[in-house]
Amino acid sequence: MPSPLLEILKKADTFDKSLFFSLNGAFQWLDPFWIFWSSPWPWILAGIITFIYTGRRLPLKTWMVVALFAGLTFLVTDQTANWVKNNVRRPRPCRAFPAKTHRTWPRCSEFGFFSGHAANAFGQALFWGSLFTTFGFHGGRSKPFQRVLILWAALVALSRIFVGVHYPGDVLVGALVGLVVARLARWATLVFLNKIGIFTT
Repeated sequence: MPSPLLEILKKADTFDKSLFFSLNGAFQWLDPFWIFWSSPWPWILAGIITFIYTGRRLPLKTWMVVALFAGLTFLVTDQTANWVKNNVRRPRPCRAFPAKTHRTWPRCSEFGFFSGHAANAFGQALFWGSLFTTFGFHGGRSKPFQRVLILWAALVALSRIFVGVHYPGDVLVGALVGLVVARLARWATLVFLNKIGIFTT
């Protein structure tokens, strides 16, 4: 007799696939928009803007430490996503349902749970955004920039559904992993800055 947990997982998987097919292929006139958000360009633009924004407001040593931990955040989210993909081995929709999937992204690797794009994007957005408040960047005036980062991460993550390479569940779990890693990275950054006497909470 199937366990309750197994039944819940099966229902979640069925709902996830149903939601994917409701979203993927909808509004195909937006395909170029979603392809752009899956490309490296949003990362390049966001990186340049964020580095300039923070570099002008933090002492160089502090900025270098923050940038180092941002890099470690990316490494952790990216490698965690790869490890989970290779162990869970959930086929991407473009692999499992190639005829039904509206795929506009040129690559379709084998496994997709969970989304590295979502984990990486939310990890960076939430890490940098949390530090804006910590360091008091212009008080409340940093709030719009924080919201822009969250919107940027959401568009990067959602694009993976619309280009046909991830289920919504892949994206949601990736975003949650990014949140957890960002919170841990923020804590580690402040502990390190306190240890070397650069920043005192």
